[in-house]
Amino acid sequence: MTESTASDTSNHYRTIDQAPDSSITQHGEIPTPSTVLKADFSITLLSESTSTLNASIQRLMDTIHATPGLSIRGPIRLPRDGKIHSRRVDIKSIQEKQLRTIAEQSGIELSEDAGEKKIQSNGVVVIFDIE
Repeated sequence: MTESTASDTSNHYRTIDQAPDSSITQHGEIPTPSTVLKADFSITLLSESTSTLNASIQRLMDTIHATPGLSIRGPIRLPRDGKIHSRRVDIKSIQEKQLRTIAEQSGIELSEDAGEKKIQSNGVVVIFDIE
């Protein structure tokens, strides 16, 4: 039985060693569909123009509603900051890759990292955060 266990262990490590470094979790596991990380995200849009802001949020909401299985809250109208109007949408338990796909399909560009502002060609500022 010891030989069998050693053999099984060596096969396990061989599988991990063959996997690309970026696909191994901090615990030395190769992610499977059940270990793909999901998080709660928010997307905030800001603009001086309410018509531009409303058009952008409507495209985003149309894309979100066309995506099955999402749990959302919003759009939420945030307090105005001077002339800046803002809306936020919270999306629960979603992969970042799926969030980026939704944003891209709705014509919104997200920054590389959460919390950073990304100015769109129409002047709308977009911030996505991990909740």
